[in-house]
Amino acid sequence: MDISSSMFLAQGTGFDKQCKVLSPTTQSQQASQAIYCALEIIDAIRCHRSYLYKELTNQQLRLGELSAIKRRIKTLSLELSNHPSLGSSTERRILTLRLQQLVLKKQRSSFTKQLVVHGQVIRLLFFCCDCAMLRMAKGNKLAVSTYIEQWQTLSDVIDALTQYRVSIGFLIQRDGHNPKLLLGRAISLLNKVRRFNQQKITTSHSFNQIIMRLNTTMDAMKVGSYVPGYWLYDETNNLSRELIKLYRQIILQQMNRCTISQDNDIA
Repeated sequence: MDISSSMFLAQGTGFDKQCKVLSPTTQSQQASQAIYCALEIIDAIRCHRSYLYKELTNQQLRLGELSAIKRRIKTLSLELSNHPSLGSSTERRILTLRLQQLVLKKQRSSFTKQLVVHGQVIRLLFFCCDCAMLRMAKGNKLAVSTYIEQWQTLSDVIDALTQYRVSIGFLIQRDGHNPKLLLGRAISLLNKVRRFNQQKITTSHSFNQIIMRLNTTMDAMKVGSYVPGYWLYDETNNLSRELIKLYRQIILQQMNRCTISQDNDIA
């Protein structure tokens, strides 16, 4: 995903008319609250996806665990609809419906399909954060330039991880598995993770460990060694968790830059 294009689309997205008459300070506060809401929903969706994976692989879940996260997503989806900074009322209503459909009991899609659907909803929430961020920046291109650059690099890794996980899903389900495609996507992911690491956005020790483990896995796959699908997926969990932490770090740093810029304007 091209983040510059995403931000351009976000800038053109509709907002409710009543939001436009609010003071810059109030708009900034609303945008900040909206971003925290979106980040919380992203965490809940990732948790829901992990529970579905545990169900698929017959791992034990604590009683009521899956039901609790479904209720949480439904509650958060309604909260999202009350945040005008995340888009127009129509856009928020559509996203609310997508979130509620995500946790319907009657859904019995394949795990790979579930991966795609969860990923699409998370993407929409990323876009919502872009919308809110633009409201905080008030169209100041300089204020969002660092955000766009860092987020674009991280987004490339997330895209590669999503494609890799879909291939792993086929391996786990023993349906449509393509070993060459799996290896190709694994190599692509590793290259993009390394490129991201070179940006020095993070000095996380755990991120460096993830790169080492991915490299070991790639070497095993290249020589034709069998690596179980569930092991590959579990390995990506650490990377996924680290990427979301980094996204949170990037967006909170940008929020801080916007706040400082706003304070300077007032002064």
